[in-house]
Amino acid sequence: KDIFVNVNSQAFQELLEEGISEYLVYFFSDRNNSPYTGNVYDYIQVSPIPLPEHDAIFTENGVVFMYSQGEISANYLGRIPVIISYDKIKPFLVIPE
Repeated sequence: KDIFVNVNSQAFQELLEEGISEYLVYFFSDRNNSPYTGNVYDYIQVSPIPLPEHDAIFTENGVVFMYSQGEISANYLGRIPVIISYDKIKPFLVIPE
C-alpha cells in the first residue's frame, strides 16, 4: 500500500523541487563548476518529479527520498537526496488506523 498521497500535486512537487534545489546549491558550491541557476528544471529531466525507485527513509529529521544516479537527472549530479521535514510532508502521509 502506498504511504504517500497526492505526489503529483503542485504542493508535493514544490517540496521535491525545494529539496532538489538544496542539493544542487550544495553540489555546485562544493565544486568549481558553473553556479546553480536556481531553476531545478535546468537539471532535472522529468516533470512531474516521480518518487524515487527506492523506498523512502524515515529519520528523526524527516523523510529522505534518495534518487539514484541518473534516475531524474544527468549522471554527473550523482545520487540526489531530498529531505522533507515531517511537518511539511505530514499532509501527504497515509497514517494507518
